[in-house]
Amino acid sequence: MLRGKLLLALALIASYGAGLIIASRLDPGAADQPMGASIDLIFGGFSAFFLLVIAVTKSWRFVGLVGRDQSPAIRWIVAIFVVLLIIQLLYFGAAWVGYNGAQGAVAIILVNIAFVAFNEEVLFRGFLWGATPHMTPTKRILFVTILFALFHLVNGFTGQSWGSTLFQVGIVGVSSIMDAVIRYGTGSLWPTIILHFLWDSSGLLGKGTIADVAGPVIQILITTIGLISLIVVARTYKHHKHSVSHA
Repeated sequence: MLRGKLLLALALIASYGAGLIIASRLDPGAADQPMGASIDLIFGGFSAFFLLVIAVTKSWRFVGLVGRDQSPAIRWIVAIFVVLLIIQLLYFGAAWVGYNGAQGAVAIILVNIAFVAFNEEVLFRGFLWGATPHMTPTKRILFVTILFALFHLVNGFTGQSWGSTLFQVGIVGVSSIMDAVIRYGTGSLWPTIILHFLWDSSGLLGKGTIADVAGPVIQILITTIGLISLIVVARTYKHHKHSVSHA
């Protein structure tokens, strides 16, 4: 059962990567036009496709879009998510108020970011996460995070320089740990979709505004909290396992 789910997850990830590469070859300028119809169609089309797969396979709960999975909500992780959400929303509001460019253009770009955040979370913290419950929390978090980081090698085949691609793989490998920690601690996919969207938005909004410096600072904060949380999760699980074995 889980093997079939794992194969489905890997197949969907491969189709997404291949689709992005093919689209970049058919329309080389799409990646440089974040407001263009082509990029809307690509990411929006994949979102619709993934929703169709979820509906056909009845995987709403499996991927975490409905209810929670079997892992109990861990209060301190939930609390951290709420705090980060408030911080990000405050930043989002400050950046939006201070933005002097075309509001409509930003709105379109944000829609694209929402598609990307949804697609990547459904694939990695949804299908792939759901197919690996046999792993310890630490291994599961690292496994999903590392594959997610390596997936960004696709960017090298879509026209991005390989130096920039490899740098992005490294950054994503560390910065996205928090997403997996929140997925583990809440048992739901929605918090990670929200955080992913706000994280990516931090790289867009704020430039030239009163929130210019805040975006990178918030991203560093989230990355640091993610690393600390991973260590705490590992130590907690190890202590719990040791206590059970000696009970």
